[in-house]
Amino acid sequence: MSIVLDLPQDLEQKLRATASAAGQNVDAYILRLLENNVQGQPSQEKSRTIALLQLINRGLPPEIWSRFHCLVQKREDHTLSDAELAELIELTESIDIAHAQRMEALVELAMLQNKPLEALMDELGIGPVAHESDQKN
Repeated sequence: MSIVLDLPQDLEQKLRATASAAGQNVDAYILRLLENNVQGQPSQEKSRTIALLQLINRGLPPEIWSRFHCLVQKREDHTLSDAELAELIELTESIDIAHAQRMEALVELAMLQNKPLEALMDELGIGPVAHESDQKN
């Protein structure tokens, strides 16, 4: 079944911008909005929101970060062994995967809440982290 809607131009522009910010095409984004607003969805939406927030807030254990920073320092000091380099690469990949999963959860939550991704990140206090190596350049 198809339904054709004639939307005001400003609403269409907002929908397109919000969908783009969430990394979705506008049709999929609008479909998801409609599905989320069907009667009976609020409890499912709340459960999904909780699950997404838990994923977003889940961090790596402090000992992983400690080891990572230790290995990075050894790399900068040119004292990193081949075994430590392999460990650093493995840790870096694990960290990258965790960050990617967190970003996927953020995008999904932004879509669920019908908010631009940047607005949700600001609301949650999530932003880029400056690293010492970034500040040296």
